[in-house]
Amino acid sequence: MKPSLHKQRGGVMILFALCLPVLLGVLGLALDSSMAYLIKAKLSASADAAVLAAGEASERGASNPEKERNARDAATRLFNANFPSSFLGATVGLDRIDIRWLGTTGVNITLSAHATYATTLGRLLGQNELRVNVAPQVTKNNGSSNPVDVALVMDTSDSLVSPDDFMPEVKAAVNDYASQFQTATDRLALIQFGIADTATVEVPFKTPGFGFDLAEVQRKVNGFSRDNGGTPTALALREAKQQLDLINSPGSMQYVLIFTDGAPSWELPDTPYPGDRKAPEKDAADMAEALRLAGYPIYAVGFNLAKRPGAIEQLHCWANDQFAQSSCQRPAQPVGQVCLSTDAASLSDCLQKSGPSRGASPLVLTE
Repeated sequence: MKPSLHKQRGGVMILFALCLPVLLGVLGLALDSSMAYLIKAKLSASADAAVLAAGEASERGASNPEKERNARDAATRLFNANFPSSFLGATVGLDRIDIRWLGTTGVNITLSAHATYATTLGRLLGQNELRVNVAPQVTKNNGSSNPVDVALVMDTSDSLVSPDDFMPEVKAAVNDYASQFQTATDRLALIQFGIADTATVEVPFKTPGFGFDLAEVQRKVNGFSRDNGGTPTALALREAKQQLDLINSPGSMQYVLIFTDGAPSWELPDTPYPGDRKAPEKDAADMAEALRLAGYPIYAVGFNLAKRPGAIEQLHCWANDQFAQSSCQRPAQPVGQVCLSTDAASLSDCLQKSGPSRGASPLVLTE
């Protein structure tokens, strides 16, 4: 005798009822895992910013115990500020801050933190909570004389000579800036932009080895002339990153110094924003963030920008400094500096103040 249709339907319903908790549990676990990923990303950014703050604060104090207190206080304040207790319903804990002194000048700081998230449907599979852990560390050799690798990005667009010709003063200031570096141990790359939609590496980094040819740099700078073109800032920043990536020298202080007198006006050839009139600005912001994510801070010198507040705002965003708008601030990324020169007379002083202190050592962050 064949089973009745009614009995078959009843069997399917029983089977569905038995499988439903498992299906809901798997679905819930997938959802909870996505939430845990977002929480870990926030936790990592907060912990990175906190341990970097501890590294900076470790220089302040008359004794190691005082320096340790300053480092722990700075890390705790910044961590709590960046990871609010209500973020996605997670419970966060700053577990410990370990400080180890390296001889008489260096320090290694490790910060351990965790966050737990109470699952929703995942508990049907016995998974009541998810826990994520991070433990970034930073190393700083205070007082060392690390070599410097600077990618000098120079805007030579025609606005520098119209209506007034500032090119001679700009050349003199840049040459003076280049002469402050140690030609035997430091490395300097020179990138020019402002010729239509191109950026040119006029002087690449020396590799392998260290040092640079100051006479060659100054000869190239002196050869710059009025370029009847736009401002392909993003392309120039891309060239700077490629130069820094090529030498791959984590023991050096590496940064970008960009000099410009205007806002970006050319987008990348492969821009992800085709047809967008703001593509040049977006491309430049993306490239600036790519540099910072690679560990290269950006120092910007803005020339004669008093009537271009939008261009000044962009410089602060690229540098990721304290004056950047909140929408573009990235606490976990390197912080640079912006110096605004109002005339040719102040340009040399502005350049000299740009870049990290020669006696300082970079903070090396590792996960």
